[in-house]
Amino acid sequence: MHGECQRNDAVVLADRFAGSVFGRMIWPYCLGASSSVSSAKGFCKILLERMNTHIVDRPVPDFSSAEPLFAFVSEMLHQGVAMNRHAYHLMTVATLNAEGWPDARVVVLRGWDAAARTLRFHTDLRSPKVQALEAQPRVTLLMYDPVSRVQLRIPALAEVRKGDAWVRSLWERSRPDSRACYAADEAPGEVLATEEPLRDLPLTLDTDNELAFQRFGVVVCTFTRMDVLHLHAGRHRRGRLDWSTSGWQLTRLAP
Repeated sequence: MHGECQRNDAVVLADRFAGSVFGRMIWPYCLGASSSVSSAKGFCKILLERMNTHIVDRPVPDFSSAEPLFAFVSEMLHQGVAMNRHAYHLMTVATLNAEGWPDARVVVLRGWDAAARTLRFHTDLRSPKVQALEAQPRVTLLMYDPVSRVQLRIPALAEVRKGDAWVRSLWERSRPDSRACYAADEAPGEVLATEEPLRDLPLTLDTDNELAFQRFGVVVCTFTRMDVLHLHAGRHRRGRLDWSTSGWQLTRLAP
């Protein structure tokens, strides 16, 4: 019983620690400790299990050729989709609003297709950003990972998909609590009366709730260029990847 209590305490501590940026940055030192310091072994083992954010098992490429650099970025993006604690799981999307001002927000990276050069995220179709994207589909996507210290800036063309069979398949694969967000009566950004309390969302939502589904949209961002910056203690490195029919081309840039 005493050992089980100790493990439960370690699980709680590891979960909290793993969610922090600092925790992710020092995981290699925890790995070393787990093999040499018996008092830290249990904690570090649980920590590594919980963190699920080991990005890649190789260093950042040296920016000498395009294919290794793109392969590295592609693996980072795949893990960003799959791992909710990965820094690339959240990305900033910048658009232009109706008044012509830049407008940025953080969204969840839901899909990455290296062959098609697309990234996607989900949105409420009532959101002002949908109208902004339909008026001006040019966007910039921004991601930064503090572990590898790699920043991505990706100019792209966004397409809002809604109501078709592919969108429905993504809807049905979404978690019930994610689908429940689209059941809110209030549209994103809607002005609320100060005295009117918001009603709690349902904890679950049936997949056949057509009203919520009709509010669900998928934004597909297609690109042919990305700017990759690696912050390095010796010297920062930066390159631009451009797609052509012959493949990716790398242009090295001053950081």
